[in-house]
Amino acid sequence: MVVIVKKGDTLWKISRKYLGKGTRFKEIMKLNNLKKITIHVGQKLKVPVK
Repeated sequence: MVVIVKKGDTLWKISRKYLGKGTRFKEIMKLNNLKKITIHVGQKLKVPVK
């Protein structure tokens, strides 16, 4: 699934919303080859399916 980052989003919030736990944000980082936790409005992020 692909999620477009909106104002106020963080990896923690996206992880909690789509994966059920904010602590799973590292899975999103790995899937998107992110080195830092910084994300930007409009950025497309792949999110693993539960």
